[in-house]
Amino acid sequence: MRKTLAVLVAATVTGAVCAAVALGANAIERHITLDRAMWGTDHSASIELNSLGLLVSEVRDLELAVGDGVKRVYESEIPIRKKLRRVPSAARPDAE
Repeated sequence: MRKTLAVLVAATVTGAVCAAVALGANAIERHITLDRAMWGTDHSASIELNSLGLLVSEVRDLELAVGDGVKRVYESEIPIRKKLRRVPSAARPDAE
């Protein structure tokens, strides 16, 4: 059984954020700034608002790609499943 853990990630690289989300992180800490060229140590390591929107979009896309872990048969797969699961009549136990 998989345990659910509360994970907080403070990352400076978008790839690290996406990797953390793929591994199950449910909270991400990112510092934002109006302009990375502003004076101070945090501004150069922070992301701007447009980058924050891009990061959120990438995380949401990744969450969709990872899915919820429930296997489903989609409507478009049913005819193929029926075709590939055919059993010759001699192999069926009810065949005479």
